[in-house]
Amino acid sequence: MFFKPKKEVVIISNTLLRGGAEKQCILLSNFLATEYNVKLIIYYGEQIDQVFLDLIDSRSIEIVFLKGNFIKKVFTIFKTIDKTRTFALISFLLTSNFLVGILGTLLNIKNRIGGIRTDSIKGWKWYFQLTIHKYFTTHTVFNNHSAFNDFTKKGFRVEKSSVIYNGVEKRNFYLPKEFINEKVTIISVSRFVKEKDIFTALEAVFLIKKRMGNKSFRYQLIGYGELEKEIASKINELDLSGEVSLIVNPHDINYYYQTADIFLSSSINEGLSNTILEAMNFGLPIIATNVGDNRKIINNERNGFICNSGDYEAICDSICFLIENKSLIFKMGLDSKKIIEDEFSIEKMGLSFSKLINS
Repeated sequence: MFFKPKKEVVIISNTLLRGGAEKQCILLSNFLATEYNVKLIIYYGEQIDQVFLDLIDSRSIEIVFLKGNFIKKVFTIFKTIDKTRTFALISFLLTSNFLVGILGTLLNIKNRIGGIRTDSIKGWKWYFQLTIHKYFTTHTVFNNHSAFNDFTKKGFRVEKSSVIYNGVEKRNFYLPKEFINEKVTIISVSRFVKEKDIFTALEAVFLIKKRMGNKSFRYQLIGYGELEKEIASKINELDLSGEVSLIVNPHDINYYYQTADIFLSSSINEGLSNTILEAMNFGLPIIATNVGDNRKIINNERNGFICNSGDYEAICDSICFLIENKSLIFKMGLDSKKIIEDEFSIEKMGLSFSKLINS
């Protein structure tokens, strides 16, 4: 009997550190591995988080960790890609978009799919992404409509652009808890970088403390990044060390989602936030800023509240309202969970990519 080998799909991720793009690369790789021979290339091969590494179905996926200088890495990619079998190259971020576009063109790979995961790109990065999109990749996948609408008005070609929402792992075993903590627990899960505007969140927490005292809530700030020292200093400056816990890169982030009551995102730039989707999947109401596609996944006063970027007073008002009306925390959490189940399955995301590369 003649055996026809599977078509090959190569996905390039910048790192395997904890981030939204990296998580989606893993989820997509695992899904596509049921139909294709999947190779996952990690450009910065030394930047690995064991938690994310453990999520990869290593029995079905070949993982390639690149090492050395740029030339050596490019040479390794050339050796990894089988020109006769590779059907698609997929990437989500600037560095990997460049590699997919340029190397895919040189190797004459049919499907060269880049990705955009933010609602705003400025300066040289904008022109670089636009050039890659126009001349080297065959398609660009946005994870949010906000960027799609804006970028296609500014030069991205509509006919080679589409929106595919992030996929979220099913958590059928987990439902929103009816019991709300005596001290309402607010969490943020984020990289500690400028775009996430953690300082606005801290100013909001400072106002909550002034308005409601320190016995009604606690705030857990979870993540990692270059602004860790500045954030710790701001917590001390605002005298919030009794209310705010700075939790750096914990092994089990799910524990904090499971034990929280409210999720807060104060970003000034966002595409479709993976951490908001995760929080909704754990049945949490969301307080978030009006950036990216947040308004499409958060129905104001149904499963959370939308505030303007930098408006710490509005964030404070929204959180205080929920603290004073705890029954709404459970109700809004149920609505968050339903939105995820209806719109953001891994299957829906994976099938959309599969359809794209077969079109």
